[in-house]
Amino acid sequence: MSLVQAIDDAHFAEEAINIGEPVLVQFWAPWCGPCRMLSPVIEEVAQEYEGKVRFFKVNVDENPQSAMQFQATSIPLLAFIRNNPESGGREAHLSVGFLPKEEVKRFIDGLL
Repeated sequence: MSLVQAIDDAHFAEEAINIGEPVLVQFWAPWCGPCRMLSPVIEEVAQEYEGKVRFFKVNVDENPQSAMQFQATSIPLLAFIRNNPESGGREAHLSVGFLPKEEVKRFIDGLL
Protein backbone atom coordinates (compact mmCIF):
# COMPACT_ATOMS: atom_id res chain seq x y z
CA MET A 1 0.00 0.00 0.00
CA SER A 2 1.27 3.42 -0.95
CA LEU A 3 1.93 6.02 1.72
CA VAL A 4 1.44 8.73 -0.91
CA GLN A 5 -2.29 9.37 -1.23
CA ALA A 6 -3.86 10.84 -4.35
CA ILE A 7 -5.98 13.84 -3.43
CA ASP A 8 -8.46 15.90 -5.42
CA ASP A 9 -9.71 19.48 -5.35
CA ALA A 10 -12.76 18.53 -3.28
CA HIS A 11 -10.62 17.18 -0.42
CA PHE A 12 -7.41 19.19 -0.75
CA ALA A 13 -8.08 21.81 1.94
CA GLU A 14 -9.49 19.27 4.39
CA GLU A 15 -6.69 16.72 3.93
CA ALA A 16 -3.59 18.80 3.18
CA ILE A 17 -4.17 22.32 4.48
CA ASN A 18 -6.42 22.14 7.52
CA ILE A 19 -4.49 19.50 9.46
CA GLY A 20 -1.88 20.06 12.11
CA GLU A 21 0.88 17.81 10.85
CA PRO A 22 3.45 18.59 8.14
CA VAL A 23 2.47 17.62 4.60
CA LEU A 24 4.40 17.13 1.37
CA VAL A 25 2.30 17.46 -1.79
CA GLN A 26 3.63 16.40 -5.17
CA PHE A 27 1.93 18.22 -8.05
CA TRP A 28 2.30 16.10 -11.19
CA ALA A 29 0.76 15.00 -14.49
CA PRO A 30 0.93 11.61 -16.26
CA TRP A 31 2.50 13.16 -19.39
CA CYS A 32 5.37 14.74 -17.39
CA GLY A 33 8.56 12.67 -17.63
CA PRO A 34 10.31 14.27 -14.61
CA CYS A 35 7.10 13.74 -12.60
CA ARG A 36 7.13 10.03 -13.40
CA MET A 37 10.80 9.89 -12.35
CA LEU A 38 10.06 11.68 -9.07
CA SER A 39 7.10 9.52 -8.02
CA PRO A 40 9.13 6.46 -6.90
CA VAL A 41 11.53 8.79 -5.06
CA ILE A 42 8.62 10.30 -3.14
CA GLU A 43 7.31 6.80 -2.34
CA GLU A 44 10.70 5.88 -0.81
CA VAL A 45 10.91 9.12 1.17
CA ALA A 46 7.35 8.63 2.43
CA GLN A 47 8.39 5.32 3.97
CA GLU A 48 11.30 6.96 5.77
CA TYR A 49 9.16 9.82 7.12
CA GLU A 50 6.11 7.76 8.05
CA GLY A 51 4.57 9.19 11.20
CA LYS A 52 6.38 12.53 10.76
CA VAL A 53 5.03 13.86 7.45
CA ARG A 54 1.91 13.02 5.41
CA PHE A 55 2.40 12.64 1.66
CA PHE A 56 -0.08 13.47 -1.09
CA LYS A 57 -0.03 13.75 -4.87
CA VAL A 58 -2.22 16.00 -7.00
CA ASN A 59 -2.76 15.45 -10.71
CA VAL A 60 -2.74 19.05 -12.01
CA ASP A 61 -4.79 18.18 -15.11
CA GLU A 62 -7.63 16.74 -13.03
CA ASN A 63 -7.39 19.21 -10.12
CA PRO A 64 -6.85 22.73 -11.47
CA GLN A 65 -8.02 24.52 -8.30
CA SER A 66 -5.35 22.95 -6.10
CA ALA A 67 -2.74 23.53 -8.81
CA MET A 68 -3.73 27.21 -9.09
CA GLN A 69 -3.60 27.65 -5.32
CA PHE A 70 0.11 26.78 -5.45
CA GLN A 71 0.76 28.33 -8.86
CA ALA A 72 1.84 24.93 -10.16
CA THR A 73 2.59 26.11 -13.69
CA SER A 74 5.87 24.14 -13.74
CA ILE A 75 5.85 20.54 -12.62
CA PRO A 76 6.88 18.49 -10.82
CA LEU A 77 6.28 20.84 -7.92
CA LEU A 78 6.74 19.84 -4.30
CA ALA A 79 4.89 21.85 -1.66
CA PHE A 80 5.90 21.31 1.95
CA ILE A 81 3.11 22.64 4.17
CA ARG A 82 3.58 23.07 7.90
CA ASN A 83 2.42 25.09 10.88
CA ASN A 84 4.18 28.39 11.42
CA PRO A 85 4.31 29.09 15.16
CA GLU A 86 5.17 32.76 14.56
CA SER A 87 2.05 33.50 12.51
CA GLY A 88 -0.17 30.87 14.08
CA GLY A 89 -1.09 29.61 10.61
CA ARG A 90 0.17 27.30 7.86
CA GLU A 91 2.97 28.10 5.45
CA ALA A 92 4.12 26.42 2.25
CA HIS A 93 7.63 26.03 0.85
CA LEU A 94 7.97 25.09 -2.81
CA SER A 95 10.53 23.22 -4.90
CA VAL A 96 10.19 22.93 -8.69
CA GLY A 97 11.70 20.18 -10.81
CA PHE A 98 13.06 16.70 -10.28
CA LEU A 99 15.09 16.12 -7.12
CA PRO A 100 17.05 13.00 -6.22
CA LYS A 101 16.11 11.28 -2.98
CA GLU A 102 18.78 12.94 -0.84
CA GLU A 103 17.70 16.39 -2.07
CA VAL A 104 14.05 15.67 -1.26
CA LYS A 105 15.11 14.60 2.24
CA ARG A 106 17.25 17.73 2.64
CA PHE A 107 14.27 19.87 1.54
CA ILE A 108 12.06 18.23 4.17
CA ASP A 109 14.67 18.18 6.93
CA GLY A 110 15.37 21.88 6.47
CA LEU A 111 11.73 22.65 7.18
CA LEU A 112 10.78 20.16 9.91
